Amino acid sequence: MEFTNCCQVSSFVFIINIIIGIYYKYYLYSLLFIILLITSLIHHSNYTDFTYILDKTLCLYIVLYGTLLFYQKSKEHFTFINYNYNNSSNSNSNKILFYFKSILFICIVVSFLIVLYLYYYGYYYKKYVFDTDIVNSFRCHSFIHYLSCFAHSIIMIL
Repeated sequence: MEFTNCCQVSSFVFIINIIIGIYYKYYLYSLLFIILLITSLIHHSNYTDFTYILDKTLCLYIVLYGTLLFYQKSKEHFTFINYNYNNSSNSNSNKILFYFKSILFICIVVSFLIVLYLYYYGYYYKKYVFDTDIVNSFRCHSFIHYLSCFAHSIIMIL
């Protein structure tokens, strides 16, 4: 039976972020995801120190840009919605929108914390992404690809 690296396949999930970024006119975000897709495919095809650093550098840029966008949107959400909630006759729909968006913000934060846990706790204890069983390691890394795609998609859609 031939072994397949699922991280190569899961890297293609970033195409979703590219499309959403273009649709919502986050062109820099889309460009970063295009480059991440390329570096991720290269890294998961040829594991070297150089490809590792290249891939992690792109991850860092995306996390920084996503954090900035998340901060801007959360600041806007929690000031604008509260203002409308207190000063509007249509407060029921504003209240529902506020709670729904708040749940999405919580989902993003939880996703980020899960990724940090799987990566850094796993690094320290040689588990998850850094498991000695390469199949478990690749599956966990693929899960991080999917979870990151989900969280960054929500950031753009909010």
